[in-house]
Parts: sequence; C-alpha cells; structure tokens
Amino acid sequence: MSSSLVWELTRTTSCHIVKRNGLMLSREKGNLSAMHSFRNSGIVNPKAVHIAAVRSGAKSKAVPTLFLKNNKPEDARKPTKMWRANSMKKGGARAVAATTAVVGGYRPDLKQEAAKRMDKVVASLKVAHKPVKKGRRSGAA
Repeated sequence: MSSSLVWELTRTTSCHIVKRNGLMLSREKGNLSAMHSFRNSGIVNPKAVHIAAVRSGAKSKAVPTLFLKNNKPEDARKPTKMWRANSMKKGGARAVAATTAVVGGYRPDLKQEAAKRMDKVVASLKVAHKPVKKGRRSGAA
C-alpha cells in the first residue's frame, strides 16, 4: 500500500492524535517533532527515525538509542522486528554526531530534528549533582 494512501486513511482517525491549543500533535513512534503531518509520521513513511532512552535490564542505566524503520516485507506485520536499534553508548556530543551521520545518510530531511531530539534525550539522562550541605560551625563561645 502506498504511503499517501495510508496517510489519507489514518490522518483523521489515528489513535495517536492529540489535539491541544489548536495544534494537532502525534504520539506515534517514529515522529521526532511530535507534529501530526505526513513528513513526520512514523507509521506512513517507509524510512522513519525514532530516538528514545532505553534500559537493557531492570537495574541498568538508560542509554540513548536511535531506531531506524526496517523495510523488510517479512517484518511488516511484526511490530517488534520493524525497528532496528542503534545504542549510543558514548553520550553527549558523540551521540549527537553519530545520530547526525546515520540519519543524514538515511533521511537527510530529518537530520536537524534528529540531532535536536538526541541532544534532549542525552540531557535528560544526565544526573544532577546535589550540592554538599555545610554543617553548623562549631565555635568556641
């Protein structure tokens, strides 16, 4: 089925649509900007990009991960196999640079949005350091 036909069928009746303050937003996987449009839709586009923080185990740290949509026909009906995961073990600027390189070759029109999204995910995983509390001074009276 063509992308434009799928878009026409799902653009008004998708369960992922969120209408807020005059905007139509979308919660679907593969939508980097959360705007409900053909260009950003992860369901419609055969080449979609998704970025999220993923934990590998119950007690492990979350790692920023880049997901690319898999276009194999045999995986079309298997949602778990539809996405290929690329974990960015080295956070910060390296993760943003790697995301820009991968997405630039996969979908160049989403390169800037993917870099911004990866930067936000990496920033959300940083642990804030608590300032050291100073105790009361014990002085001679």
